[in-house]
Amino acid sequence: MKAFFLASERPRLLALLRLALGLALLYDALAHWRYAVETYSTYGPAMPIFTGEIVAEPRAEPPASVDHRAPAPRLRAVSLFPVPGPRIAVLADTALVFAIISLLLGWHTKSSLAAAFFLSLWLGPLDLPATFGKQSVIALHLLLLLIFSRCGAAWSVDAWLDGKKPERCVLASVCPRRLMQILVCCVYFGAAVTKLKTPAFASGDLLAFSLLDYQWGSGWFGLWLTTLPHLPLLLSLATLLFEILFPFLVWLTRLRLPLVALAVAVHAAMAFFLRLGPFSPIMIAALFSFLEDRHLAAISRFIGRFGPWRQPALAIPFRIGSFGDSTIRRLLNSAGMNWGLYAFLVAGFVGAGYAVQAEWDWYGAFGHRMVQPLQEVSASEVAEMFAQRSPAFEDYFHRIEVGSRYGGNQMFGSSTKFRIGQHVFVLAQLIQPHPAMEWEGVLIAPRGEEVARFTHRLEKGTIYAVDGFELAPGLPPGPYRLILQAEGFVIAERRFELEP
Repeated sequence: MKAFFLASERPRLLALLRLALGLALLYDALAHWRYAVETYSTYGPAMPIFTGEIVAEPRAEPPASVDHRAPAPRLRAVSLFPVPGPRIAVLADTALVFAIISLLLGWHTKSSLAAAFFLSLWLGPLDLPATFGKQSVIALHLLLLLIFSRCGAAWSVDAWLDGKKPERCVLASVCPRRLMQILVCCVYFGAAVTKLKTPAFASGDLLAFSLLDYQWGSGWFGLWLTTLPHLPLLLSLATLLFEILFPFLVWLTRLRLPLVALAVAVHAAMAFFLRLGPFSPIMIAALFSFLEDRHLAAISRFIGRFGPWRQPALAIPFRIGSFGDSTIRRLLNSAGMNWGLYAFLVAGFVGAGYAVQAEWDWYGAFGHRMVQPLQEVSASEVAEMFAQRSPAFEDYFHRIEVGSRYGGNQMFGSSTKFRIGQHVFVLAQLIQPHPAMEWEGVLIAPRGEEVARFTHRLEKGTIYAVDGFELAPGLPPGPYRLILQAEGFVIAERRFELEP
C-alpha cells in the first residue's frame, strides 16, 4: 500500500493531464462566456442545483370574507451558492477563463488551479441545465487533486522560471495520480450499475432514441446508425461490458495501455455520435492518469515513425528558455515582479472581458442597449398551443419489423422472403405514452384476397407487441402484402415473397 500511494515519480504524467484537462475546460469556458449574464446571474433565469431551506415569504392579509383561513405562504428556495448580479457574473466568468489559460501555461500553477476550482465550484451549480453535470463533477475532482500535485514542474512557465537543467530529475508524489485512477474506476463502475438498473439501456432503446434526438444525436450519421439492424443493442451491450471490466482489468500491467487506448476510442466515438459537451475530452484527460513513463516512451517511439522528429519519452519541446534570455528569467524570478506581472495581466484580461460584455450588452444588463420586450401572444395562438389534439396513430409507433424469428425486442431472419411452413412475425415498438388501441394485421394474397388476420389489444404502457401468421401449406406462392392498422387506420404496409 505504501508503494502504491506514497511512491515518487516524475511529474510529466500529471503535466500531460494538466494540459489535456486545461484544453477541455478552456473550450467549455469560452463556449459559456458569451452567455455569462444569462446563465450565472440574477439577470437571467439562473437555476441553482443546490438549495437550502425553504423560506416562506409573508403575504398581505386577505380581504374580509366568509373564508377566514390563512392564505398559503409563498415558498422561496434559498440557494447555498450566492447568485451574483450581471457585473459580478461577467467578472467571475472572465477570471475563470484566465485561470484556465494560466494553468495551461503552467504559470503560478497551484494558484491558477485553486482559482479555477473555486470559480467552477461557484458558477457551475448556478446553471443546472447546461453547465453543471457529471463532467463538471469529474473536472472539479481532477482540479482539486492537481492542486496537491507537482503538475507544474514540467512543460510549464514555472519550470522554465525555475531554471533547472533539463536532465535533472524532479520527483513528485504518486498519490494524486492514484486517486485520479480510483476516481475513473468509480465513474465507470457507477455508470455500469446505473445502466444495469435501466432496462431501456440494455435493450438498446436508450441509445437509439438518443441518436434520433435532435439535442443528443449527431445528425444524419446517427440517424443512419439506428437503421442498421441490432446495432444499437450491440453497441449498448459492448459499452456495458467495457464499463464493467475496465475497473478491474486496467490494473493488470500488460492490459493497461490497450485498455486505456480502447477507453480513449470509446469516448472519441461517443463525442462523434452524441452531443455530450466536454464530457468526453474531460474523461480522456482523466484516462491519462493510467499512463506510466514507459508508456510515454512507447508512444514517443510510435509517433517518431511517422514524423521527422525522434525525441525519447515524449519530450515535448516546451522550453520557453530557448526563446527568452537568462536576464529576463532572473528578473521574473523575483517574487514581487512575478506576482506583480501576474496580477497586472489578471486585471487587464478581466477588465477587457468586462468591457467587451458591457459594450455589446447582449442582454441589456449594462444599460448600453435596449432589449426588445417580449411580444404578447394572441389569444388564438394561446388556444392553439393549449389545444388537446391527439397525434396520428402512426406517430405512436417507433419501428415495425418483420422476420421469421424473434428474441426479446429484436427480429431475425429475412424480411422479404419466406417459405411455406414458416411464421411471419411482426414486432412493433411503441413510443410512450400512448393510448390504448386495437392493433391489427391483415395478410393479403397475390390475388388480393385476405388469407389471415390477427388482432391485439395494446394497453397503455405497452412498449413491444409481437404477433404473426403461420404460412400454411395451402397458401399460393407469390408476392404478399401485410397491412398493419391501429383503430382501423392503416399505419404501415410490408411486402414479402412467399416461396414454395
